[in-house]
Amino acid sequence: MSKRTAVLVAAVAAVVIVFGVVRAQGQAYALDRPMLTATEVEGEIVLRWTAVEGATRYGLWVKDCENRWERIGDGDWETTEAVHRDPVDGRTYKYTVQALNDRGEESDWASRREDRYLWVRETVNPIPFPAFEIVPQADHIRLQFAAVEEAVGYQGRVWYAGAGDRWLALPEADLESRTFSWFEVEAGVEYFFMMRSYSENMCGYSDWSGYQMQTFAGDVPTPVAGTPVPAATDSLD
Repeated sequence: MSKRTAVLVAAVAAVVIVFGVVRAQGQAYALDRPMLTATEVEGEIVLRWTAVEGATRYGLWVKDCENRWERIGDGDWETTEAVHRDPVDGRTYKYTVQALNDRGEESDWASRREDRYLWVRETVNPIPFPAFEIVPQADHIRLQFAAVEEAVGYQGRVWYAGAGDRWLALPEADLESRTFSWFEVEAGVEYFFMMRSYSENMCGYSDWSGYQMQTFAGDVPTPVAGTPVPAATDSLD
């Protein structure tokens, strides 16, 4: 294989691997672990990793939301850069790389900032988010949402001042009635809600919906306008 910068084609070999081997406690890897970065550039994902002293090649693998690890390319790489062409819009990919040599020595799997693997999410969202409304209840707050044709599931989030700077996950939706219910309420507290939908195997997510705010009065709360502090992200509890 050429030592020039490698360009990956969309196809990957359909080979599944269980990463790592069982090692005795305290036993070290013979090679240092490479550090992996990934950058989205014009619809492609550029992968770069650090060269490791003593390594002659690198094993590069990708995993998508269908939960399969597959080798990228036909074999190991002699380069420290590759391009993943034509990733599917809205799908999340997980990459890792391992240093190897001709003596059978290997490194641990690559990481970035001590993360075990590197996630990259495409920014195009393939399905719409659900419209929803707040339905007043005496002892909780209920979200009633409209079905999205392409969706197989929904996620809801709530934020209030006591939650700090993180949105919290709502309990699982009741798909039959198309509702979320939030029972951890206190009178006079403002609660902010948002939703998104996802497709089969959670391979595609919608954008987060616009938020709605509800002040719980302990009997029949009334929706009002407001502005939550944290931004909507995937780093949620």
